[in-house]
Amino acid sequence: MMASTMHRFVLVASLLSVASASCACTAVGDYCNFRGTAWPFTGTCHGAPFGACSCKDCGASDPTKCGSPPSPTPPTPVPPTPTPPTPTPPTPTPPTPTPPTPTPPSSLKCGPTDDATECAALKAIYLATNGPDWLQLGTGAVLKFDGSSYCTWHGVRTGFVFSGVLCDETTKKAKLLYLESLNLKGTLPDEIGDFAGLEELHLWNNAKSKFSLKGGLSGTIPATIAKLTSLKILEMQINNFTGTVPSTLGAMAKSLHVIKLDKNMLSGPLPASFCDFATTATVTNCDFGGNPFACPLPAACAAKLLSVCNATCA
Repeated sequence: MMASTMHRFVLVASLLSVASASCACTAVGDYCNFRGTAWPFTGTCHGAPFGACSCKDCGASDPTKCGSPPSPTPPTPVPPTPTPPTPTPPTPTPPTPTPPTPTPPSSLKCGPTDDATECAALKAIYLATNGPDWLQLGTGAVLKFDGSSYCTWHGVRTGFVFSGVLCDETTKKAKLLYLESLNLKGTLPDEIGDFAGLEELHLWNNAKSKFSLKGGLSGTIPATIAKLTSLKILEMQINNFTGTVPSTLGAMAKSLHVIKLDKNMLSGPLPASFCDFATTATVTNCDFGGNPFACPLPAACAAKLLSVCNATCA
């Protein structure tokens, strides 16, 4: 009897042991404390002969030992290594160009025996036409203003182009003024008419190109040029002169042999006095072409102006 009872107890204990050992919790993440050991929940509660079991039926004497495991300590986040921004180089600020210091008239000097009126006229031309930026002779500036006589201010530039001032050997006054192809810019001053004995005035080809009139001499032709009564050659072509031609220039047909005003931007009607340039026998070279003169040409000589002086109108 006693043996039978003992056998039954061992059987029940064995069954309880199997039941408890196979018992599992009912919620994902729960643990079952069975005999001091925590067993993770594996999906379902199965295999117990005494029916389904829950966490507290897993053989723990203290139901509080069952339940969710302690919250895991979250890993310390490692901050991403910041990528340093690619430095943007600052946009360079172009230096502000310093305008050239204008040459004060007091520093421009001619020779002590030079004609004061002509010296003043040379200074006026130099200052009005951007003299410091003129092209240079091989030996320096065309108009030196260094205290020497302006009669010595001449020479040959690259390409065998003569530039400067030539004087009459007797009067020591300017006889020829060569200022062509020197990059003159600006307007001619009225003092251009102050050379009483001047025979040749060469101002041509100061624009950048004869096909594109940029730079060069501009503005109107000064009426004071008519004061040059000794002038035989007047070359003002390939510049950017504008406006109407002074009618007083027509009187110069009596002395001029050459007058070239072509390839400028002269406009307005040609004065009737210009007929003399087309009809006077002493005028051997006359060219007014390439200017937008206003029509009509002077009726008395329109055909001659066209055939002899290339004058056209629009």
